[in-house]
Amino acid sequence: MTESSITFGSCTYTVHDLHPRDGIRWAVGSIDGKRSSTWRLWGDKKGDVYLAMRSLGGRLKVSIHRDRRCSIGFTKEFEVEAKLRFGAPSRHWERWTLPDAPVVKALQVLIPDSELATFTAKESDPMAWIPAPGDHQAVVFTVFVAEPANEFAWENPEKSGNLLGTMICNTRSTWVVHYSQLLDEATLKMIEDGREKASHMAAPHIKSASHEGLRMVLWGHGAEKSDVFLVETGGAKGT
Repeated sequence: MTESSITFGSCTYTVHDLHPRDGIRWAVGSIDGKRSSTWRLWGDKKGDVYLAMRSLGGRLKVSIHRDRRCSIGFTKEFEVEAKLRFGAPSRHWERWTLPDAPVVKALQVLIPDSELATFTAKESDPMAWIPAPGDHQAVVFTVFVAEPANEFAWENPEKSGNLLGTMICNTRSTWVVHYSQLLDEATLKMIEDGREKASHMAAPHIKSASHEGLRMVLWGHGAEKSDVFLVETGGAKGT
C-alpha cells in the first residue's frame, strides 16, 4: 500500500491507496484480541458498488447501483437456501433510492463495542484495523458516493470523521469515513432485541456457522428512507 493525500472541500486526508480489485477492507478491534468481522467495499468500472461482511460471505450483500437504486439482502447464490431456512419471501430485505444530489450518504455500518468477540481469522489481504470504541459506543462507517468522479471540491458531510479509503471509477467516486459515537438507549435496545430474535432464528443452523462464530447483521433506517444503516452483532450472549 502507498500513502497519499486527498481533499474533499476544506478537508484534506491522508489515505492508503489499495489496488482497485482489493476494494476497501476493514475490521474493528485487533487481530489478537476482541474484534469484528472483516468488511469489504468494492466496485466495478461501471460505477456499481457492493458491500459484504466476510463471515456472511456468499450470503449477504449490499448493492449500491450506478442508477442510485440500492438493496440489502441475500445473494442470488443463497436465495434458495434462505427460503428453506428462514422462509424468506424475497432475497431483498430493504430497497431504497439515493437522493439526486452531487454527494449522498449511501449507507452506514455500526460496529458496537459490545459485539466484538475473540476469534482467529487469516488476514492476508490489505486492510485497515480501526481501534475498538469505548463502552456503549460504536464505530460508525459512512459510505458516500459522489458524481462526477473527477470532482474533488465537494463539501465533506462528515467533517469530524477519518477517511478510511476511496474508490474512483469512470462515473463516480466512493469513499468511507469512520468515527466513534455514543449509542443512545433506543439503538442499544434495538441491538439487544434484534440480536435475540436473530439468534433464535439461526439457532438450528449454528453448527454451520463460520469459524468466526455466529456473526449477524441487523438493519434499519432513520427519519429518511434513504438513511439506511447496518449493525454487526455477535448473537445472543452465551450462543
